[in-house]
Amino acid sequence: MASDAAGRCVLRARVAEAPEKGRANHALCRLLADAFGVPGGAVRVESGAASRTKTVRIDGAAPALLRTLRGWATSPANDGRGSVAAGTAGTGS
Repeated sequence: MASDAAGRCVLRARVAEAPEKGRANHALCRLLADAFGVPGGAVRVESGAASRTKTVRIDGAAPALLRTLRGWATSPANDGRGSVAAGTAGTGS
């Protein structure tokens, strides 16, 4: 968890896939689905598909999703930049 230049709370993620033909967006959705424990189809890019900054939709039980986010925000593993690695949590394109 981190803040962007406008002060909004954001989640940063990095994926290894190249931003070509939607591969990075698909990898981001898989990463977030794994991290939140939801099916792959429950995560989709709502806006920003061609941008580094994206809005994603995650369908699932809101209380469980919020618990996951709160856990990341308070975790000692949070590097202060809000990055989440594959298997835990992070952003990128």
